[in-house]
Amino acid sequence: MSYVQAAPRSKNQRARIYRLMPLVGDLSLGQIDQQKAIELKATMLRADAAPGTYTRAIVMPLRAILHHAHKLGWCDPPHIIAPPENQGRTLFMLPDESHDVRRARRFGRGRPRSWRPFLAQVLGQQFARLFVCAAPVP
Repeated sequence: MSYVQAAPRSKNQRARIYRLMPLVGDLSLGQIDQQKAIELKATMLRADAAPGTYTRAIVMPLRAILHHAHKLGWCDPPHIIAPPENQGRTLFMLPDESHDVRRARRFGRGRPRSWRPFLAQVLGQQFARLFVCAAPVP
């Protein structure tokens, strides 16, 4: 397959493409469209699969292959639409946790920037997100 050989692809990308190919069969590139993507979704994924799963497992690999083929002049540009993804979880902090973040921010002021990654690691991912977002930009 030209797309896989054109550039280095991750093992994950190759696995997704090789799962799709037997189901696409001998269709020409022009026959792969939104309807085919929906059929592949019904064939490959569970009925309760999240929209992001459909996008990552079917839409994105098909789009990538069809964009590559379009660049080579083999077909028209793809028109496969990805569904909107679900909203992420709302993150919140307990009062004790917010106190720790405020204390860490005060500690970080006036220190060299090299302290910030250390503090981010110590406070954990949730705290780090708030710490880095609230840090002043130089």
